[in-house]
Amino acid sequence: PACCIAARQLVDSTLTIVDLQGLSWWEMTNSNAKGFVSRLVNLQEKNYPETTGKVIIINAPSIFSAIWSFIKPLLAERTLAKISI
Repeated sequence: PACCIAARQLVDSTLTIVDLQGLSWWEMTNSNAKGFVSRLVNLQEKNYPETTGKVIIINAPSIFSAIWSFIKPLLAERTLAKISI
């Protein structure tokens, strides 16, 4: 990839910034959205666990902490260590 060429070394991890500004209660509790996020997290954890370097969640609404309490137990410890809110 271009980032490897530019850095002149192997770049094999990612930094993901998730901006939750404007996220509504309905979007956080919608079963389709929850299912999608769950499948996405499972796909990442099972197939690409070492490519995730760090995930930073910004502008999380106050209700996010309640939702996070349901998501957190689904994640592996090594994944949780990479997430900052």
